[in-house]
Amino acid sequence: MSPVVVAHPRPSGSPTDTGELGAYTYATEPVPAAPTAPVDAITARAPGPASRPAVTLHDMGAVERELDIWRRVREHPPEPGAELIAADERFHTTLLLAAGNSALADALSTVHARVRPVRALDMPTPGRIAAMAEDHIALAEHLLAGDLDTALRTLLAHLTSSRAHVLTRARRALELTKLAQAVRE
Repeated sequence: MSPVVVAHPRPSGSPTDTGELGAYTYATEPVPAAPTAPVDAITARAPGPASRPAVTLHDMGAVERELDIWRRVREHPPEPGAELIAADERFHTTLLLAAGNSALADALSTVHARVRPVRALDMPTPGRIAAMAEDHIALAEHLLAGDLDTALRTLLAHLTSSRAHVLTRARRALELTKLAQAVRE
């Protein structure tokens, strides 16, 4: 059995029960292992010319819980911070685990650990938070509807946009670093 990240509602009235991200605690629970047929990890399709999906989500409930979280984020955008970054990381990791791809989820967790310090330096604006929520909602809705082609396009657009933003911010930081070094010299 592979683990999946599951959101559990916190008891009502707890000090962190905000109706937003803080209203849930997260735990790792077992889900059935992925199918044994070979599957392309990116497109979730069996090798060959057929375009039919080879796998289905093993844990639709996990995706539904993430959808619920991101709908609340859209309705009540949180302040930028570590909690929002963690929620974004959980979303992507949960989708991989819900599809039964624990190896790719582990690899993504490693990437998250490496880029988290950089993300902490560049907190998202309200517009970026809204875009993140819309992207996550659309992706989860497409997955739950079984529309994997549209889900893939949505995911690729989301990742491309995020990557472009990070690269722009990294270039700016590098320019500022060079300027600071020139001033010191």
